[in-house]
Amino acid sequence: MKVDLATSPDVAALAAADADKAKHVGGRIKAIRTARRISLRQLADMVGTTASFISQLERNLSGASASTLMRIAAALDLGINDLFEQTEGGFHKVLTRGDRPLLPISHGCRKTLLSRRPIHEFEVYSGDFDVG
Repeated sequence: MKVDLATSPDVAALAAADADKAKHVGGRIKAIRTARRISLRQLADMVGTTASFISQLERNLSGASASTLMRIAAALDLGINDLFEQTEGGFHKVLTRGDRPLLPISHGCRKTLLSRRPIHEFEVYSGDFDVG
């Protein structure tokens, strides 16, 4: 069953969860970095970015791409999954095709959520675009 979130009463709650999800990754990165006595500049050099960017990421003022998070995890000798919060029952399972909510984007574009909510830090989407 497709759920159109544009008409769902939970849209505000979902938007709030999306705004909150980045908080945890930055805090984890900072906690691991400081526990290992790695400076912002050292981590930035290992990752190939700036100390300013790492600082903004840790303070939740900026987001990072999946590739940047993979480089950060590698620099800290972690798996990328170690940067994300674990749920009580383990990782969320991917939604089956019939249960995936359709998220409105624009005419000719469809964005479908593939992961179950609430995930606080990482969600998987599929995007489809009409030809032309």
